[in-house]
Amino acid sequence: MTTERILGGIAIAFGGLLLFEIIPDNARSIEGLIVDPSTFPNMAAFLIAGLGIIQIVASKQRMPLPTAREFWRVLMIAALTAVAVLALGEVGYLATMFVFMALIIVIVHERRPVWMATVIVGMPVVVWAFFEVLLKRPLP
Repeated sequence: MTTERILGGIAIAFGGLLLFEIIPDNARSIEGLIVDPSTFPNMAAFLIAGLGIIQIVASKQRMPLPTAREFWRVLMIAALTAVAVLALGEVGYLATMFVFMALIIVIVHERRPVWMATVIVGMPVVVWAFFEVLLKRPLP
């Protein structure tokens, strides 16, 4: 079994956990909304599981195990994500995401100015506008 297939299986398991446990327990319907609050998380969970299936089916060659440096980067991003989730309620969405995205840019060593501006400012603002303005769903 290759590393790609193992990662595909993990993606399928995570997508299933989202679909059958986490989303149903945490997304509540509210009358009068055009879009059910669980729609977008369900779409993301199906996408995660579907991409896991594609990865299992399409994997052809062995993928080497990650280096120690890559492993520590993943751990840093996971820890940073946990801190960002905790900060959302205290600081608010936009402030947290600006800092979170800037730190991610540093961790992955991105140096292209257009990409940096897009990730640090553009992505949080677009996500905020999508939920707050278009869907009228408050973010923390």
